[in-house]
Amino acid sequence: MGLNESTEFVDISHDDEERDPSRPKMGFCTKKGEMTSWSTEGLLSGNKEDRRSLVSFQGTYTLIAGQIEGECHEGTFVGTGQIFFNQDYGVKSVLTCAHNVVGLTVTKSWVPFRNLFFYNQRLGPHTFTAKIPLVKAVVHPKYDGSPACGYDIAVCFAKDKNFNTTQNASNDTPENYGTYEEVGYRSRANAEELTPELALEICGYPGDKNGYPYVHQGPFVGAMQTKLGGCIITYKVDTTPGQSGSKVTVVDEEWVAAEKKREPAPWKTEKHRKCTVAIHTGNDPVGGVNFGTLITEEIHLWLRNVVEDYSEMQK
Repeated sequence: MGLNESTEFVDISHDDEERDPSRPKMGFCTKKGEMTSWSTEGLLSGNKEDRRSLVSFQGTYTLIAGQIEGECHEGTFVGTGQIFFNQDYGVKSVLTCAHNVVGLTVTKSWVPFRNLFFYNQRLGPHTFTAKIPLVKAVVHPKYDGSPACGYDIAVCFAKDKNFNTTQNASNDTPENYGTYEEVGYRSRANAEELTPELALEICGYPGDKNGYPYVHQGPFVGAMQTKLGGCIITYKVDTTPGQSGSKVTVVDEEWVAAEKKREPAPWKTEKHRKCTVAIHTGNDPVGGVNFGTLITEEIHLWLRNVVEDYSEMQK
């Protein structure tokens, strides 16, 4: 099978020298895709109290996320992503938002960011299960530079489909990290199936937390079709810059159980207690909500085609 004509792989260049760890890191703000210093614009409580919890491994929470670091025109930036494993093609990829991968000029030209590394299951500056250099990325072709366009989503790849070229894990990696297959999975989502107050969760890496993951749960608010044909969902889950690219996960057990019955698969087990339905992309300070790109049927098929094409390239 040949490559899909709509799949455009972006090369991510890497310098030979290691990045200076002392360089200040910035996060993407959600206003017009510009860069900003840290703010509390995504904290939704009335007094801007940070309601997020630090993820530690002394409890039972299974961390399924990682931190992205890269270089752009403003310097070093950080974002969030997560590894997804495609059962059919045996391909691992990192799913994140498009604005963690490319910038858009006023002439509508894409500028890929440089030196992208994915620190899987990071827990502070020096603890992670793998440091993965990302060398190729695919941005959804309908992404227009806006986090609210409904297509702010991208897939990144390493040199090989199983991440065998990753750098070694840190020496102090905890033993109880857990795996993606143990806790959740990605599903195509229908906005009509998401009901008000449905419990959602975002776990990601705020840029001002020095590589530590934070998690918060809150209610689903609503969904909106975009002019490009995509869909964004809004929710009352706290985030700050650096968490863009985090998965938005349904944690309501009854909803997840019903969804597994709607779309049964041999690999779905009772251990799958969460379902990823969106990728977090931005904040609406006027509306008092945060929002993300819904993984619709269209995006679900696009993701599958991208993984299929990458698998063909690896042959």
